[in-house]
Amino acid sequence: MSRSQPPPRSLSLDDARNHWVQAAGLAHSAGGSLESLVESTGWARTLGGVDAYLALRARQPALHRETVDRAVEDGSLLVSPAARNCNYVIPGSHRQWALAEAEEIWAGTAPAQHARAGLVDGEVSQTATAVMETLTSPMTTAEIRASLPEGVIRSLGDAGKVAGISSSLPPALRQLEFEDRIRRRTDGSRIDTEKYHWTPVESPDPFSGSQEDRRALLAHSFATFCGPFTVAELASFAGIGQRDALAAIHAGELAAVSLETLGEAWMLAERADSATPELIDPTVVRLLGFEDLALVAHSPAAWFDPRHHSREMPVWGRGDHTLGGASHLFMRTILCGHQMSGFWAWNPDDHRVEVAMLDKPTKSVKEAILGEVEAVSEFLNAEIGNARMTSIDSESTERVRLDALQSLA
Repeated sequence: MSRSQPPPRSLSLDDARNHWVQAAGLAHSAGGSLESLVESTGWARTLGGVDAYLALRARQPALHRETVDRAVEDGSLLVSPAARNCNYVIPGSHRQWALAEAEEIWAGTAPAQHARAGLVDGEVSQTATAVMETLTSPMTTAEIRASLPEGVIRSLGDAGKVAGISSSLPPALRQLEFEDRIRRRTDGSRIDTEKYHWTPVESPDPFSGSQEDRRALLAHSFATFCGPFTVAELASFAGIGQRDALAAIHAGELAAVSLETLGEAWMLAERADSATPELIDPTVVRLLGFEDLALVAHSPAAWFDPRHHSREMPVWGRGDHTLGGASHLFMRTILCGHQMSGFWAWNPDDHRVEVAMLDKPTKSVKEAILGEVEAVSEFLNAEIGNARMTSIDSESTERVRLDALQSLA
């Protein structure tokens, strides 16, 4: 007769936040290569704006943009479809399985999307074949389009606009990328762009493991970046059902814990077995970028003091417009110690960061906030040249966010 399993270890929400901050590499300035940094602290979401740079800088405050760009140039970092088929800055070591995870999501949605756009059977594959005949050296999407024989690419008109596909070329490039027959590189090796060069691959090397192998890597990586987490949080991040998320957790051999208010959660076994996590100094201040993985892996309500949950906030995607009910906040956040304590926005007229704190900080925390405001303002002005949140951002949308920020102050 087997012995019964001991009850899972209980963690307070404060303990969980301390784990989250340390797992995300935000408790101390992380050293080492950028590839190892992203392997161990989390992928950086990129929407064509500056926030992937901000995510990396939050973990290495002395970081320079050119260091990131060099890592992209040598392939140790790359922009790639990954979880939910969204683009992230990921380490080169994760390319195969992250791309395969994106492909599975794409394969489940692409047929219906292509049908809505008016693509006919075989049209994407025919375009892909023509692309490979043309692509003998790195080319931009525009250069590929101009080089293809007339009639290969068909405009999909209004139906394509509704479905989000302009012609047969974008899905053909996506198909070739998932087959590892072409690889993307960002324009100028920057990560604040959605313009790419496409390079033909002489020896394709796609992921060859099983779905179980891939999902085990996904769950283990998510635990490394964000543990402890709930089944629902992994499912949301990965864009999969909760049953599949639980299977991935078991394949990743993660340990169960019990979290205050959140219930059953999962984390790396070695972290679950360790002592109570290190308490984070409240003067450790980080101005996080939009959609920083440390924040979005968990609900905003878990990060902010419950006294502020009823505040109305700009949100992105689903969720109500309160801090406690939102799924994704359409604002950049400020981490002080182990808790999100405020928000920041860019003032396009003064070319500097402005902040709004939800509670009056202590003198030492206020000094740390002001120091970080100066450092991030200098970084964005001197090294990046803008503070766009997305590729279609503008000064008018920056002012909307600034107005929302000032209404919270």
